[in-house]
Amino acid sequence: MTISPKVASSPLQEPALLRGKLEIAVVLLMLGLGLALSLTIIAVLNFQTNYRNQDWRGLVNYLVANQQSHDFILLANPFGYTQPVFDFYYIYNSDVPIKLERHFPGNEATPLPERVAGWFKEPERVWLVSWYDNNTALIEQELKPAIPVNFKLSYYQEYRATEAVQGTIALSLYVRT
Repeated sequence: MTISPKVASSPLQEPALLRGKLEIAVVLLMLGLGLALSLTIIAVLNFQTNYRNQDWRGLVNYLVANQQSHDFILLANPFGYTQPVFDFYYIYNSDVPIKLERHFPGNEATPLPERVAGWFKEPERVWLVSWYDNNTALIEQELKPAIPVNFKLSYYQEYRATEAVQGTIALSLYVRT
């Protein structure tokens, strides 16, 4: 039986092994920092283009101060992209939220005039929160003409921050006559 002598690693091999692991750690750290920076830039750009330019707080404060118990709120935007910011100011900052329906007039099988008639069927007052940006034609040419004739515009106000360069939100109140 031969016993092979244990070969000790040479001092030259250990630094090379450590150097390889260190290089991998540095690469992973750089990728993580790059990802964090990219996500931060995307979040800042999203805020600057979509939310900074409108006065959501002012709109919601007016709505909360003037709402009645059986009012109906309709967020008029095609894909629901105003929902998070509206929810933040309305649901989380309102003592008693009223019936909040989220109807997005975009791609559904039922024609928009039929859906609008259904939304206006029961309530006496309907608050319409509109974001005028890329969907202006949808709101002005399709949604508003479909509002039943027994509802009249009682209030309209645009909310826009003073430094706004893009987009306007509007609050309209339609009351049954």
